[in-house]
Amino acid sequence: MSDMNKRETFEYPLIDNKKTGAWLRILCKHYGYSVKDIQDYLHISSNQAIYEWFNGHTLPSVNNLLALSNLFGIPMNQLLVDNVHEVVYRAKDEYRMTSMRNRCMKYYMYLSDDSVIRMEKHGA
Repeated sequence: MSDMNKRETFEYPLIDNKKTGAWLRILCKHYGYSVKDIQDYLHISSNQAIYEWFNGHTLPSVNNLLALSNLFGIPMNQLLVDNVHEVVYRAKDEYRMTSMRNRCMKYYMYLSDDSVIRMEKHGA
């Protein structure tokens, strides 16, 4: 494939504020952190900023993303959801088949024994 064709088929990823906010809300709930806990951890004077993130109106600063990645134990780039990927919950039981699990491992991030979170490319 020529360089020109590669550029024409490349989908430039953009951060989706709404999906990222929903994802951050899911992570906080999963790890048992309240808005107040996050506010205290990040030394933010008002909890309104966190609700703004959750509702997709704004994004956390890079410094806050770094702090959240440390808090959750997740790489910073996995806190963001772009317009190319979707976040989907699936029960681990749905992915018990070894061959299927091995093929899909790069898309999975296990958060607990009961569930799995999958970043899935649109149209895949």
